[in-house]
Amino acid sequence: MPDILEDRLRMPRSNIQFLTSIILSMNAILTILIAPFTGYLSDKVARKNNLMLWSYAVNTLGTIFTAASSTLAGFIIGRLIQTVGGSLIYIAGMAMLGGAVGPEHLSKAMGICVLLISGGFLSAPALSATLWEFSTYAVTWLSAFAVLLVGVLLQALVIEPYLLPRESGQNGRDSEHSFDFAGIREESESDSQSSCRREAETECLIAGSTSHGRGLEAGATGYYTFSDPHKLHLPTSTTIYRRMLRKKRVVTALVAETLLAALIASFEATIPLHIRDAFQWSSLEAGILFLILQAPTLILVIPIGWLKDRIGMRLPVSLGFLVMAPSLWLLGVPGAKQFQWAAGKTGEVLYVVMLVAIGVARTLVLGFGGVEVLRGANEVATEFPGFAEGGISLYSRAFVLSNITWKFGMFLGPLVSGALTKSVGYYAMNLVLGKQHYAQTLGEMR
Repeated sequence: MPDILEDRLRMPRSNIQFLTSIILSMNAILTILIAPFTGYLSDKVARKNNLMLWSYAVNTLGTIFTAASSTLAGFIIGRLIQTVGGSLIYIAGMAMLGGAVGPEHLSKAMGICVLLISGGFLSAPALSATLWEFSTYAVTWLSAFAVLLVGVLLQALVIEPYLLPRESGQNGRDSEHSFDFAGIREESESDSQSSCRREAETECLIAGSTSHGRGLEAGATGYYTFSDPHKLHLPTSTTIYRRMLRKKRVVTALVAETLLAALIASFEATIPLHIRDAFQWSSLEAGILFLILQAPTLILVIPIGWLKDRIGMRLPVSLGFLVMAPSLWLLGVPGAKQFQWAAGKTGEVLYVVMLVAIGVARTLVLGFGGVEVLRGANEVATEFPGFAEGGISLYSRAFVLSNITWKFGMFLGPLVSGALTKSVGYYAMNLVLGKQHYAQTLGEMR
């Protein structure tokens, strides 16, 4: 982005850091504003695969605007259209994933998913910088359209586990509502009425039959259908969010996810400019550094995901933040005038090593927020047996929380890091980020 702003849009070099931070933050704040609406829409659309394909179309439209624009206003409009499409893709896709993997594989699945998301975020600069350096502007953007085309083709191949065919009732009923219990079908209810209803549902599951008026139908993939949903208490989205935010682990995970997102976003906003000033490196070297940051996660995400499923999230996540804190401090040392010993090749080596350490620590934290909101959604489901509307589980609205906190971190990261870098310097900015991650470590260990 800094190269596009400076070379194509002809922005003054002194404003590049400010504009980069503002544009990245604008995309994040728009995602936060539209997240409740995208989550609600995703819950209402039974065939999420179709929603995903339309979202890719919106994203492609935004990419066309961004690539074709020769003005700052057009560039920003294109980025905002991309944000709308990307938000829908994220929430609908995560809801599909959560309903498919089952609770015993959540950590591995979420780790891989967040790896791919953040991996694309961090490795895209490497690809674009390489193409920018050795080819033309048009070829650089053609690579983005190629990625979108691959996404559309892969999404078109997905066979979604649709709900059971609708059956007509005795009184002319022509629609039914269903939901996904997600592995929590046998939990006890607090009041006698709920207990009776649960017993009726269990009998239906065992018998594999339908009892109109109160029964359930079992689908091939864990989806169940109420024949008379009007007798059930269906919570509002506000109730779902409030219930989940009362759970300490969910709140802690969302705070951790905010910090991680802020860190990743701050890297995109500050690393290219810092290495240009400190080491006289170009955008090509910046892209390579983003690949180095991603490499440990590519290697470790599967074994660490397995470890989290075995021993829980608390210890790996705490260790990740503990390693990240001093690594961020040392990342700011190269290029700082008060550390002459870190000048030249020594500083370059130290910078690369610290990026590797941060990559390892990041792997330990990845997926924390997504796993906890899924578990929180499952716990809320036990409190409301008829919790979903229109055939979809509450995973979409649960992932709205994860998406909002992630994007809030993406919003804060460029603003805070950009402002601190400009006012007190790159070293002090990294010192502040390191202290934040150390404080999060203390919170995780409580």
